[in-house]
Amino acid sequence: MRRIAWAAMALSMTACSREPADGNMAAAVVQEQAPPADANAAPMPEPTASATPGAEASGTPEAVLQRFLTRATKGDRAAMEDWDGTDADARVALTALKAQAGAAIAIGTRFDPDAGAGQRYITVPFTLNGAKGSAVLHKAADGIPADDPRVHDWRLRSIKLPPAPDAAALPATAEATYDCTPGGPMLMVRFDNRADTATVMLDGRTIRLEGQRPASGIWYAGDGYELRGKGRQARFAMPDGGARDCLAR
Repeated sequence: MRRIAWAAMALSMTACSREPADGNMAAAVVQEQAPPADANAAPMPEPTASATPGAEASGTPEAVLQRFLTRATKGDRAAMEDWDGTDADARVALTALKAQAGAAIAIGTRFDPDAGAGQRYITVPFTLNGAKGSAVLHKAADGIPADDPRVHDWRLRSIKLPPAPDAAALPATAEATYDCTPGGPMLMVRFDNRADTATVMLDGRTIRLEGQRPASGIWYAGDGYELRGKGRQARFAMPDGGARDCLAR
């Protein structure tokens, strides 16, 4: 009887000791499970491979447009590397942009993203000296097979240029008289804004200069002579290397 009682007690103790163990295991499993997902939470982005530092920035639509406009306003044919439109449109754009050499370029924020069947388009606004324009850039979507790897780079498909500065808004002609040093000669200049020329009268000579493309102010040159200036100040350089600093009356 005593042995049976001890056996019963042992079985009872074993059963009692198992219940907490099972309960602790269940609690551990719950703690290791992820918490319930928030239905309103934004999805986590897929991990991406890190790019070469600066490579992504230099290939953005904004950076490509900045490079194109900078080259085109300098008359640099390398601007065509970022062009993906028709040759006829390119000739029109390059000619018009070259005429705005030195213009201040500002790039705006992209808008109207359009993802077609394997193609992507985006519009980027810009200004030249404050005048508004815009460009549509295009590329093939990543993962689309192509023989030319550049189809996956942003390039200009079309461009809407701001109106060119209106020469008609300027007076047809203007005249200025400069006092120059050293030597104190008087320099008389007649500007023709329609022909974009300057005729200089100096020491009984008449020198005709062609308009150049200054970032600001005036710049005329021809036959080794050069007239540059801004405001009332000007500098007249001659073929022999001499130069005179002048001040308009």
